[in-house]
Amino acid sequence: MKSIIYCADNSVKWIRDNFSCCSPYLLEIGNKPFLEYIIDFCVLAKIKKIRIVQDEHDERVQEQLGNGERWNIELSYATALTDSPIDSIIRYNRGFVGDDQVMIFKGMFWLKYDKRSVVPVANCFSGNIMRTTSAGDGWYLAAALAEGTKDHMFVEDNVSDSTLPGVAALDSIMSFFQRNMTLLNGDSIRYNLPGYGADKKNLIGQNVVIPRSAKIVKPVIIGDCVQLGQHTKIGPGVIIGSNSLIDNNTDISNSVVINNSYIGCNLELKDKIAAQNIVINPHNGTRLDITDEFLLTPVDKRRKILCTPEQRLAALFLVIIWVLPWLLMRPWSRLRTREISFNSGLHRLTIKRHLPPGKNFIGRWFFKFSLDRFHLLGKVITGKLRLVGNIILDDSSLAKAGLDHSAVEYKPGLFSYSDALGHGQDLAQCRIDEFYYLYHAGFRFNVWILYKTLTRNFFKET
Repeated sequence: MKSIIYCADNSVKWIRDNFSCCSPYLLEIGNKPFLEYIIDFCVLAKIKKIRIVQDEHDERVQEQLGNGERWNIELSYATALTDSPIDSIIRYNRGFVGDDQVMIFKGMFWLKYDKRSVVPVANCFSGNIMRTTSAGDGWYLAAALAEGTKDHMFVEDNVSDSTLPGVAALDSIMSFFQRNMTLLNGDSIRYNLPGYGADKKNLIGQNVVIPRSAKIVKPVIIGDCVQLGQHTKIGPGVIIGSNSLIDNNTDISNSVVINNSYIGCNLELKDKIAAQNIVINPHNGTRLDITDEFLLTPVDKRRKILCTPEQRLAALFLVIIWVLPWLLMRPWSRLRTREISFNSGLHRLTIKRHLPPGKNFIGRWFFKFSLDRFHLLGKVITGKLRLVGNIILDDSSLAKAGLDHSAVEYKPGLFSYSDALGHGQDLAQCRIDEFYYLYHAGFRFNVWILYKTLTRNFFKET
């Protein structure tokens, strides 16, 4: 018994329209990617060989799922022509299927099963049967073709007490929202969901920061590496995706927060879906850009000063401290450089960034002392660059990080909140960090960032 998961692109247009930030078939429902629900069922049904077929190739699928080792199965990948019928999918993958029976999962739909009662599919086989939604998405069980026949004739399986899984439509933002709420309100016990909790009504991931002033009202599902701000209220009926930050005094109920999202201060979300900087009302499909409404509005856009006198004085102080070690170490440091161009808020700048050295001992200590930034202190003193500000990114990286919406307030600095936390290479996390910085930037916070970055650079391995 084998399985083919056919990721038909025509089934996920609604996902592309609403969640452009994620791979459609990796959209998380209850903090678990859609494809992993299908794979979990196959594992429970004793199907050990699975092939994922895409008619719109997305390398993120293979990067996420790998070769199936973590499920102890064989997972392979293939492509197909757009809108291929089921029999064409079987024929194109004849080398994989061979003479075995095969179960095909087509398109985006919800697979209804209970992990406690799944039986091997081979034991339930009774010819070519299917269960599908009105759009034709669902599962198909295909027997080996008899000699002289070219196509399978599938019959709808309408047996109410069948041990085979049911299907439900997952074809709109509303059905996505309802499915998440159903998982929260009891269905989570039927599936293997990530997280830990004394009961299935509270599932909390790893590395979650919950301050004492925050309030959690079950049922909730919170992913990994989530940070809740002071005096936040989460629940009832909330799913928060991994790598998200909920800022101070925010109240969220009956809502879904997609992973890698930042929710600002003093907000109330009820019956909504938040996907990075977009809030969607699932009942009528209306969308609101919270970057514009909640992040930039409170910022005083009349300020034209890029670098304050305090930051210039601090830069001058660093020049005095660093000049001697820089003169001693720079000639012996084997450094590579890269030019980067960006908009500093008031100027268009092109600077040289030093890249970390290889095995050069002096070069490693050059970076430990943060001397790779010394040559840019002059731009801080002359007011062309901030000492502490947003992370420095070129235009393309800025757009990939989703920070182009806040370009009017983008004021890059030699030190940033993302640097202080060590997130410089993770653009999705940088986006959250920089939105947080937009809200909380101030003298004390900038001093903390400077101190944290300097100490982190000194003690980290290079």
